[in-house]
Amino acid sequence: MCVIVLSEDKKVSRRRFLKAGAAVAGVAVVGAAAYYAGVQSAAPPTQSATVTQTASVAPTTSVRTISFDIPSSAVTGPLTFNVWPFRPDIEKNDIDTFDSQYSEQVNFAEIAGDYNAVMSTKLMAKAPMDVFLAQLFQLSKYWSAGWLETIDDLPTLAAYKKDVYPKYQDAFVMDGHDLGLMYYNGWRAVLTNQAILEKAGMADDYPKNWSEVYDKARALKKGGYTDTPLGLWWSADYWIGAEQFEMEIKNDFGVELFDSNLEPVFDMSNAGEVLKRWVDAYNEGLVPKQLPSMSWGDYYSFLFSGKAAYFTSESYNMAALNDPKRSPYAGKCSLVPNPPNYAFGHYNTCAYVISKTRPRSDEQLSRAMRLLSFLGYRDKNGQLTVAKNFQVGAFLTSVFPEVAEDKDLAKTQAAQYLPYRGDEDYARYVKGFQEASYEKWWKAVWAQDFTIQLTERLPQAIIGKVSISDTIDALRKDVDDLKKSYGQ
Repeated sequence: MCVIVLSEDKKVSRRRFLKAGAAVAGVAVVGAAAYYAGVQSAAPPTQSATVTQTASVAPTTSVRTISFDIPSSAVTGPLTFNVWPFRPDIEKNDIDTFDSQYSEQVNFAEIAGDYNAVMSTKLMAKAPMDVFLAQLFQLSKYWSAGWLETIDDLPTLAAYKKDVYPKYQDAFVMDGHDLGLMYYNGWRAVLTNQAILEKAGMADDYPKNWSEVYDKARALKKGGYTDTPLGLWWSADYWIGAEQFEMEIKNDFGVELFDSNLEPVFDMSNAGEVLKRWVDAYNEGLVPKQLPSMSWGDYYSFLFSGKAAYFTSESYNMAALNDPKRSPYAGKCSLVPNPPNYAFGHYNTCAYVISKTRPRSDEQLSRAMRLLSFLGYRDKNGQLTVAKNFQVGAFLTSVFPEVAEDKDLAKTQAAQYLPYRGDEDYARYVKGFQEASYEKWWKAVWAQDFTIQLTERLPQAIIGKVSISDTIDALRKDVDDLKKSYGQ
């Protein structure tokens, strides 16, 4: 039996508090998933912060006996599953299936409001929890605080790693320990309004890099086809502006913000060039004037207005933007394909994890791992039920080739969600998903703290309040200060 629990929002200050050189380490948390009108978004949680003592992490040394063959006498009390509010209808159906297959009971808790602030509060208070959702840049904080179970002994882990695309096999490995299974890996892509591009005779003339995106937007504005041809993730909400920054630097300059030793490599030669074209786009009116301070919901209202020709979005939003009940240019939303040796966008990576907030017997831990494996991998009958349900119902591309490359499913989804070019758009979509990557530096314990700094500083550069060079200098100093605050 699935029991749905709606948790109340907990208010936490948005601003990050850091004490450089102090003995405490900041645990910056990001909160809840917006499920804005007309768009199904996998939910950027809000930025908020708190500070707590960081616990040392000791590897699991005791031998645990984990088995999914659990006697009915051990199934006592419900498991809990905490999620942000994205497609709870799909989640509920999946949990009902789990309960039925394993004679279990799961309390399905949909956290409204500031999801990550609520979850961090629960974790710090050692509230009794089992499986919940977390993003990659939070895992290192939760792990270093001692709040996560390892899943090195998950009975299905080896099979899971064989079945996912290779790039995801170790996505949630920290200090040599596996901590979670993939919930969702969202490709941030450059989508198009082909209705505008057709009028301009540019329907098949795609940009080959970000620089060309801006150039083509200028041509559209100059030609009078639309006043605001460009939609960019500059929103101060969540971590969105940071992602646009990261994507353009990685896509056009071939580097992440940090190298493998977590030393910053962003400077005037890459980050400076990106910020310069942002400033130019803002001053030239290629974007709405209010974009640097626009809310997440307002950004998607802008996209649904049909005024942007090129725009950053989660790729699965093509489903909503091609829905005649939602979009004024339904059937005309497509995507910019990857040219040879170039990949647009990147991923935001989220995991199913198990809390370590209460003692468990091996049998109780086995129950939690069985739920984790069902959600992130296969059901009792060996089917990728949850992955398929999200792919079919929400157009979330699966990390399993078995689903993502299923030819029958591809035909159905191409016709349903990508009607502009059908099979051709679907092939481009899958190719883009496969060629993108997530930010490796997000595993740094201070990654989310720095992301907050990015979202606070970048808009000031866009509107000309702070110079580009001073912005980059300040961000590099932020990195030094954060490392010191974490004793690095």
